[in-house]
Amino acid sequence: MLQRGLVFFQKCWRDSLYRNSFLLIINSISNVGFGFIFWMITAHLYSLEDVGVATAIVSSMSIIVLLSRLGFDQSIIRYFPLHEKGKVFTTIAIVTTILSLVLGIILLANIDSWSPDLSILREHTIIYLFFIAIHSLCTVIGMSYVALRKSGYYFIQSLIMGLRVVFLFPLAICGAIGVFIATGISTLITTIIFLYHLVKFELGPLAVDLSFLKSAFHYSLANYISSLLMTVSSQILPIMVLNILGAEEAAQYFIAYSVVSVLFMIPSAIGTSLFVEGCHGEAMLKGVVKSFSQYLPC
Repeated sequence: MLQRGLVFFQKCWRDSLYRNSFLLIINSISNVGFGFIFWMITAHLYSLEDVGVATAIVSSMSIIVLLSRLGFDQSIIRYFPLHEKGKVFTTIAIVTTILSLVLGIILLANIDSWSPDLSILREHTIIYLFFIAIHSLCTVIGMSYVALRKSGYYFIQSLIMGLRVVFLFPLAICGAIGVFIATGISTLITTIIFLYHLVKFELGPLAVDLSFLKSAFHYSLANYISSLLMTVSSQILPIMVLNILGAEEAAQYFIAYSVVSVLFMIPSAIGTSLFVEGCHGEAMLKGVVKSFSQYLPC
């Protein structure tokens, strides 16, 4: 039985759909696992009020990065096999990073009216904007590995991001902003490592391609709208809870939501992997049948 299981696993591993689906699922599990450990340790090192404010700060960054995607996170997967990868990557990275900085500045300029409890960000404007840009770039890098059908590197990215747990201890004296900085430092380390690897080994000439922006506009816009409808609510709720119920309730909500999000891992990972395979010319009907078969007993 064990030998048959091993043979079956090896056969599945050679198939890019199964392999990438598995790696994306493991990536999601690691994200939730590290996230749970991160916030559990945060709750022990920081006051509950600091945890509530920190969750809102992290969520505000996530919302800004989400709004700045413009649907290009899906366009990377769609257009990598069709265009020069270096130009696609550079164009998307520059456009989305600049937009994320613009949105970050708008948020900071109106922070008193939108979320007075986050006014602490006024004292750390440069840090906040810097880590927003880094997080935006790191997101593009991660999706590039998925588009290249190299989800293993995407998984390693998540493991390195787990270093944020280590930085919680020396930054405990900084309060809520220390939690945000711990997250930002781990993202910075991950971005430096994988940007170097991606540019050196995977991408060709790096240049902005305006023709790509034109050709991808309508496709990206449709994905942008659907992504907002699916995910923005989960990111904005911690800020709403903070404004309405207070920092302690925001902390408890965020931790509970992180645990529940496990339910969405498998269908999301398989759907993304199926999308990647279709963009590389694989037969869609065959891919759909194979993706459904993953839910069935071996």
